[in-house]
Amino acid sequence: MMALYCGVAVALGLVACSTPHQALDQLMFRRDAARLGRYGGTPLPRRRSLRWRFRTAAEIMAAPLASQGRIYLAGMDGRLRALELASGKLLFEVTLGRMTASPAISGSRLYVGTLAGAFYALDRRSGRVLWRRDLGGALASSPAVSGGLVLVGTSPLASGPILSDRHVLVGGSKGTLVALDASSGRTRWTYQARAPIHSSPAVRDRRVVVGVENGEIVALKLATGKEIWRFRTKRAVIATPAVGRDLLFVGSHDGRMYALRPKDGRMKWVFDTHEPIVASVALGAQRIYFGTVGGRFYALDRKSGRRIWSVDRPKALLASAALVGEVVYVAGSDGLLLALATSNGRERFRISIGAPIVASPLPLAGAIAIAAFDYSLYLFD
Repeated sequence: MMALYCGVAVALGLVACSTPHQALDQLMFRRDAARLGRYGGTPLPRRRSLRWRFRTAAEIMAAPLASQGRIYLAGMDGRLRALELASGKLLFEVTLGRMTASPAISGSRLYVGTLAGAFYALDRRSGRVLWRRDLGGALASSPAVSGGLVLVGTSPLASGPILSDRHVLVGGSKGTLVALDASSGRTRWTYQARAPIHSSPAVRDRRVVVGVENGEIVALKLATGKEIWRFRTKRAVIATPAVGRDLLFVGSHDGRMYALRPKDGRMKWVFDTHEPIVASVALGAQRIYFGTVGGRFYALDRKSGRRIWSVDRPKALLASAALVGEVVYVAGSDGLLLALATSNGRERFRISIGAPIVASPLPLAGAIAIAAFDYSLYLFD
């Protein structure tokens, strides 16, 4: 069955299946520029085993990224690593500076930022640095690439980059979002926000949407950085927006999940959890899935915001959930990864890591990668 899947996937240009669980081409944090948190492939089987474990020298906060038989990991120990997906073998490592945000891949290049404010473009095969920009302040959001630009937020804290066609966007510790030329690293435009940006920018339909520490959600024109609209919540927006065709979804520290129209920022509905939300939404066809700092995980109706089901966990849910078919993966600060049925929230199985998980899990084709606070990256299949 997996061989049939790989043959179809190769024909569609999704993967190059040289291993039993070759990754789909995950290009950025939350998989794509719209940050949907929805992944292809097949869910992890109920009977699973640890394929490999790779130990780093510090806690891991950034979600891993997988592409073309490799898995990339940005670490708090200052090193960016490329591992062989099938075996966990180290292919290269580059010392750049402490990183808490996931990289982004576009073509032959990988983009990543550090807490010291350095933003890099590297050759994804060798790790060679192609260019570097010092942006000032910590780069706390994951980059996006679109329209020849790279976009990324910076702040006193930490996050990662995003991709969309030809641009790179980057936010600053003083609340700026900078659009860099993806090829040269030159600044194309800068947007001055009213507070620091910890959220990772999302891109869809030539609009960039990002959260701001003062509680604002702003939408900008991708080509120019001109503000389109601004929506205000009651507390900081750390979470990354998930932008669907009809609605975008983002949680706030005020405990509310907001559904807004991407075109004009008008609110369609709001759901109050009464607990801060820092994790991003996993966006399904009919439902959205997310967790809170208080440890409750929700499934809401996408159109109305009505609660379908919820599950209580003993500790904070800081990692964003990942959706694969009829299974949603939820990782928690209690060191557990749960596989829940999207229909009713019932637990299908769990994986115990034994250390807090704050990085979002990365589903692959019949496998899953989990980065944890015990300095380790795990692959289960």
